Amino acid sequence: MLALTAQPSFAILGAVKAPQPMASVQWLLLLCIGTAQPLARAQTCPGLWARQLGPLSQSSPAIGRDGTIYIANDAQVLFSLAPTGRTNWFVQTGWDTQQGQHAGTPVIAPDDSIYCGTNLFSPKGEIVRAFPFPLRVCAIMSDGGIYAWSARSNLMSLAPDGSTNWSVQFEHEVSDPIIGPENELYVGGAQTPVTRRDSHDGSVVWTSGPGSPVAIDGAGNICSVLGSNLFVLHPDGTTNFTFAAAGRITTGITIGTDGTLYFGDTNGTFFAVNTNYSPRPNGVPQQFQRWRFSSGGTSLSTGAAAADGTIYMVASRFYSVASIYAIGTNGPQMPPGYPVSVCGSVFLGNFFGSVVTAGVAISTNGSVYVVATNGLFLAVRGSAPLANSAWAMESRDPRHTNRSGGAAITEPVIEGFTSPSNGSTVSFSSEVGRHYSLQSSASLTNWSIHSGSNASGDRASLSATNIQSEQRFFRISSP
Repeated sequence: MLALTAQPSFAILGAVKAPQPMASVQWLLLLCIGTAQPLARAQTCPGLWARQLGPLSQSSPAIGRDGTIYIANDAQVLFSLAPTGRTNWFVQTGWDTQQGQHAGTPVIAPDDSIYCGTNLFSPKGEIVRAFPFPLRVCAIMSDGGIYAWSARSNLMSLAPDGSTNWSVQFEHEVSDPIIGPENELYVGGAQTPVTRRDSHDGSVVWTSGPGSPVAIDGAGNICSVLGSNLFVLHPDGTTNFTFAAAGRITTGITIGTDGTLYFGDTNGTFFAVNTNYSPRPNGVPQQFQRWRFSSGGTSLSTGAAAADGTIYMVASRFYSVASIYAIGTNGPQMPPGYPVSVCGSVFLGNFFGSVVTAGVAISTNGSVYVVATNGLFLAVRGSAPLANSAWAMESRDPRHTNRSGGAAITEPVIEGFTSPSNGSTVSFSSEVGRHYSLQSSASLTNWSIHSGSNASGDRASLSATNIQSEQRFFRISSP
């Protein structure tokens, strides 16, 4: 049997509007640990619910297509939570905590099973596969294969059935790999060059300067971080864009629907930076800092982008307090030269060492999830569902595929159909950088692919020519 400690209770102290002139910071929530009842005023304030998940939870929540939340703590426990915060089930992950390592953030496979620790679990919490050695899954390929770290610093490529394709050992610490649109692999670190590796055998395709790849934008450019510098590399490894932050960059990169890059540094400054890929107003240089905002704390958590353009970011102060910010697309609105100040705080508990390091997550119903290292899981009501962008949150999407064009954040919706003579065109909603194909069938059994492309915006269209006069069914497909 697995024993769990009692959940601490909590109380809402108040929910207030952001003070002027910080008009674009939409709200702040005041919460403290205490002995009161659960969030009783959720209907009138941003707070929804909170849970205590055990010791030192650093896992970012993974979210299934039905809204189920999966999150692990450092005591080898994987939780399945309903969107209301109710526990569906919890199981031991099988990771050996005696090694001083965390079981990792859960990763959801295409068939909805969950990788965590040394096991693959069904959506009901049953063990589907137990790996014979400790590993931490960190990315999902389009065919369901995985990339994982072994306890001996080996990066492993595993087939969907769990068999090993190849393994590469690294001398120095490197970042988790991210996967490009062609299943290519990018990995690097502070002492290791950014490297593109072939997915079939792990061989090196090219290397660049040192850095940790953390995101891929809608044009296939690789966003890499080293110290206080952000490097954006072309898919061939050449440098596209460089930006120097005020302090060491301590978060991943969140990409908005317009291609803007959002991140934070150790000084607690949030940045919004456009690259050559981002749209820009007339007369503005091609490379520029869109805005910056000083939170007065330390940014350790990767933000998340909502569909309405709101960016949710967290800063930690005094190792006991964290502030959640909901910032509009255009950043803090203020006259030139006006001093930037902290607009408010969310108190996650007066526990020494309690900070937020896990990435912010947004579900399809708009709930925003934040996890502190003391194990407190907080759900607040956001403004919109997760954005349909190239890299909207930590690990790219709610299933944590870490793959460009990975799991669909929202399914494509057909919005228009025209059928001129001997052809057809389908228009549909899309995600930037995601590949779609137009297929047709006369029987709904055998499907033929007519055209395909990577979407460059939130709307796309595909056409089929030389269609015979017989009745045909059409569909939009995406891996």
